[in-house]
Amino acid sequence: MSTQNLVSASLTAADQQAVSQKIAELRQLLPFLIDLTMLERQRLLKMGDSSRAFVEKALAAAQNNPKVLPGVFNTAEFAQDLALWTALQPIASQIAQLGELIEDTQIALGSDLMVQAMEVYRHLGNTQAGAGLEELRKELGLRFYRRSASATTAGATATTKVTG
Repeated sequence: MSTQNLVSASLTAADQQAVSQKIAELRQLLPFLIDLTMLERQRLLKMGDSSRAFVEKALAAAQNNPKVLPGVFNTAEFAQDLALWTALQPIASQIAQLGELIEDTQIALGSDLMVQAMEVYRHLGNTQAGAGLEELRKELGLRFYRRSASATTAGATATTKVTG
């Protein structure tokens, strides 16, 4: 049986450092980025691509009819925000695409690793080599068992077999 190998590559420490440096450079080029809390994300009114025409028309209306708006309304800031949102769109798309590629690669690597680990575990159980392997196999086998909180009584812990 051949082992699954979806990804076969390496990342040197120097390359990892270079990638980290490039990410730091990107962050320096985008010093205005903010970090919202989960609650802030939930509470904020959101704008997607389908709302862009509405926003653009509202900006044009604000620019063409400044007397309709209160004096504290900042039309220049409105225009600047839309320009920044527009400029960030392709960057966000590229970074999201890169993030998906990294995530997919990690998923594939994790699968490769689990398939290989399962093969090792299976072979440890099939071998007649003896000495010390049974204890090692039991230790590896703990991955398939979890403690059941509801089954714990008077200091005794029941184990439940988990597949996966």
